[in-house]
Amino acid sequence: MSRINLVAFSLFAFLFLISSAEAEKEPLWEWESPNAVNHVAISGDSRNISATYATSVSLWYNDTTNPRNTKTVGSGISSMEMSADGKYVLTGEEFDKTVTLWEEGSKVWETEDFLNVVNDVDISSDGTYIAVVDWKNVLFFNKATNEAVWSYNHANEIMTTVSISPDGYFIAAGTEQGKVYVYSTYDDNISWYHDGLLDGRIIEIDFSEDSTHFVIGTENGRVYIYESEGENPVFDYDQPDGVTCVSASSNTRYYAFGTDEGLVTMLDLDVFFKAWEAEIGGIVTDVSFNGKGNYISAGSNNKRLILADVLTGEELWRISAFGEVSGVAMSYRGENIAVGTAEGLAVYYERQLDNQAPV
Repeated sequence: MSRINLVAFSLFAFLFLISSAEAEKEPLWEWESPNAVNHVAISGDSRNISATYATSVSLWYNDTTNPRNTKTVGSGISSMEMSADGKYVLTGEEFDKTVTLWEEGSKVWETEDFLNVVNDVDISSDGTYIAVVDWKNVLFFNKATNEAVWSYNHANEIMTTVSISPDGYFIAAGTEQGKVYVYSTYDDNISWYHDGLLDGRIIEIDFSEDSTHFVIGTENGRVYIYESEGENPVFDYDQPDGVTCVSASSNTRYYAFGTDEGLVTMLDLDVFFKAWEAEIGGIVTDVSFNGKGNYISAGSNNKRLILADVLTGEELWRISAFGEVSGVAMSYRGENIAVGTAEGLAVYYERQLDNQAPV
C-alpha cells in the first residue's frame, strides 16, 4: 500500500471511529417544537420535565414524547425555573414584565408589578420561595401570594441575573456593572456585596445544593466562588474568554463554567485551580451537574452535547444533538438528561448512571 493510500485509509478510519462513536448514543425520544426551546428543567427523580418555547410552557413525563400539559402566555417567555420535585414551575416574560407561578400545569398566580422588564427569576428547591429581578429592583416572594414580601431598589444599577439558594435563605443578584448583592431573605437589607468593576456584566450565579457556596460568571472571563455568608471570595479564576454559563455541584468542591469560545472548565476548590477542561466548540450555552455531583453535561450552539465524569473529565459520550443546544438539565442520578434545542426537546437515558449505588 502506498504512503498516500495509507494516510488516506488512516484518516478514513479515524473519521469513521468518530462518527460511529457519535452515532452510538441515541435519544430516548425527541419532540419537535414549533419554536426554539429556550429553557429546560427536569425533576430530581427524572419523572417531570418542563420546557419553554416562544409564548408556551409545556410539561412532560420522562416516558411520554408529547406534552401532557401546555399553557400559553402573553409574550415570549425569557426565563424559567422548576422546583426539585417538578411540582412548581416559574416563568418570567421580559417585555410583558410578568411572572407566573404554575403548580402541576395550572396557574397559581401571576403579577405584573415590575419596573420596565423582568430580567430573571428563580425558585427554591421546595418551590416555596421566589426571587425576581427587574430593571432596577430585587424582589422576594412566597408562593402563597403574588405580592412581594420585600423589594430592594438599586437606583444606580441595572440588574441582570438572580439566584435563590436551594434552602431559600439567600438571594444573590447580579448587575450590568459587575456587582453581586447578597441578601438574607428574612429582610430586605443587603448582607454584603461583591464589586468587580472591571469584570463587566454578571452573566449567571448558581448556589451549591447545600446553599453554603455560590459561583459567579462574568462577561470578561473571571469566575468567583464565595461562601454564602462570606464577603471575600474563596477562589477566583481568570481566563480570556467571556463566560456564558455557570453551575455549582452538590459537592462544594466542584464548579463548572462554559465560554463563548466553546470551552467547558471544571474548577476544583481542593487545589484552587481547574481540574480539567474540554473543548466542545461553538458557544457553550449551558452546563449542568447531576444531583449527586459526580457527572456533568454541557451543550453548545454548534449542536455538541457531552456527558463527562466530574473528577476526571473522562467523557462517557460526545454527540451531535438535533439542533443548536440551548439548555441541559440532569436528574439526581443523571440517568435522564433533558436537552433543549433550536428544533425542540430531546431526552437521553444513560444506563451507567442509573446503576449507581443509592445515597
